[in-house]
Amino acid sequence: MASKKTPGSAASLRHDGAAAVQAPTWLAPAAAPTTGKQPMEAATIYGRFARRTFTHQWEAFMSARIVLALAILGLHASADTATQALPGWAYSAAIAYTVLTLVELIFMRPPRPGQSFDSQWLYTTGIDLLYFCVLRSRSVAGVDYTPFLVFPVFMAAILSSRTLALSTAVLAGAAQFYAAIIESQGALWSHATQLGQAAFVGVGLVALAWATNFLAARVIREEVRSERSRADSKTQALVNRLVMETLGDGILVANAEGEVHAANPSARALLAGDAALVTNIFNLGDKPDWAPLATLVHRTFESGPIQPAETALLQRSSYTAHVRVRTERAVAPDDDSTGLCVLFLQDQRELEARIRTEKLASMGRVSSAVAHEFRNPLAAIQQANELLSEALAAPADRRLSTIIQQNVERLKHTVEDILDVARVQTRAVDSAILDLDAATQAVCDEWIQLHGQAGRVRVLLGATALEVQFKSESLRRLLINLLDNAARYASRQSDAIMVTTHADPSGTVVLSVWSDGAPLDASLQRHLFEPFFSSESRSSGLGLFICRQLCEQYDASINHQSTTRRRNGVVASGNEFLIHFLRAAPGAQPNAQSTQA
Repeated sequence: MASKKTPGSAASLRHDGAAAVQAPTWLAPAAAPTTGKQPMEAATIYGRFARRTFTHQWEAFMSARIVLALAILGLHASADTATQALPGWAYSAAIAYTVLTLVELIFMRPPRPGQSFDSQWLYTTGIDLLYFCVLRSRSVAGVDYTPFLVFPVFMAAILSSRTLALSTAVLAGAAQFYAAIIESQGALWSHATQLGQAAFVGVGLVALAWATNFLAARVIREEVRSERSRADSKTQALVNRLVMETLGDGILVANAEGEVHAANPSARALLAGDAALVTNIFNLGDKPDWAPLATLVHRTFESGPIQPAETALLQRSSYTAHVRVRTERAVAPDDDSTGLCVLFLQDQRELEARIRTEKLASMGRVSSAVAHEFRNPLAAIQQANELLSEALAAPADRRLSTIIQQNVERLKHTVEDILDVARVQTRAVDSAILDLDAATQAVCDEWIQLHGQAGRVRVLLGATALEVQFKSESLRRLLINLLDNAARYASRQSDAIMVTTHADPSGTVVLSVWSDGAPLDASLQRHLFEPFFSSESRSSGLGLFICRQLCEQYDASINHQSTTRRRNGVVASGNEFLIHFLRAAPGAQPNAQSTQA
């Protein structure tokens, strides 16, 4: 039986109040065509959800039919034995109806996607309606079967189109009115009340069918929208998780109490140095090292989002990670809670590395070319000055020749520093293992002997038999640069320079070079390791930059801090450079050059 698509019926559902999802009946959503206004996935979600829900409804009604059939059969059996004998057809009809409902439940299947329930109406709802109307008109066993007419009407309203549902209600109402006419036996005026009651029952059935079908369509529409929203939420969650997992910058999501709801691997690495060290649920107040972040979260909830600001996080022992932090407050429009605070963490090391790369890319080629062009003229000037100085006798002339020689040497050192930067940038890194204490002692002895600084430098080695991942020649250049830098600013007192080594609890091995020079200003500290940065005009500004480049080649780190040391019973302030080396794997063979002077 074909059904007509009427506006507002279950057959003409609309998704989100816009694109129509048309179907011949409640069931047909899986085959609902998509239009240019409606995405294909919407129809797919609608069809999958509607198919599952319709199957459950269909099975529930088919099971309820068996319950009604058994109830009628039991009623007839009890009436036949206890009160009065029933007509033979009534008992047979009850048995046949029970068997039919059982057979239909076992062998019938819900209509496939794209098919309507209307095709099954005749074998299910139609039979129910016919059987109940016969029982009502004959008043079998003296029972009023009018309430039973509600069931087929309700079933048609839920599973069928609106047209078929209203038709079922009209048929049930007409049967009820016909039964009232039969019962009046021609005396219609005397039975006007019964006829009016039957008419009102018919109107009520039609109203019930319309209201039930309308509400069913509305419920379906809301549930389909909810199903799609859940699907969209899952997709969005997967996308957000993928973005967070692969994003290079750290992201933390915390509430007003500092409890972290989400953290990507980059944020975990910034907080603990190793993503595995931070549990899934933690609080920014759990560790003192995270106090700056907890303070920023508190300020965000009090005064609003915080613009990018630099903060420091202690990751391991004295190693400090500088992080650029920006916060945003996330609050849902209809949420009365304080919401969440989203922290965006950017590792300054990576940012500075990108800046250094850009600087080197812009100056590297030019500097190397200029350095090579300077070497030949400088050699000629130096040679000419040496020949000229042999013929000079006046002290004033020899003093001028010495000034020329000193400036030539200064320019040669600058040229070599520039070429060293190019070599460090382009040289391939080979794995190397060395005994840190032995190599440090050898370099320090060489430097002390060369510069005559025996009483000025003190070496304290505490990393006995500990091997690190570093090359001996790189360590020599690193340590000589730091010693030259310390000697330039340290006092002439004894123990003005201290070189120490020790094992750090975090698993790294630390080399420290301390000098009693005036502590550096904070504005200078952040630029110490930048190329061509120097606090004096006579320096090339490449020494500390080369030190950091050497460390990064072997995953080591170098940083500066202003500290105090007890020297000869007196506390002296100064500057300390700390190098954290990765400890070599057990059983690794040390570099053969590590023991050479």
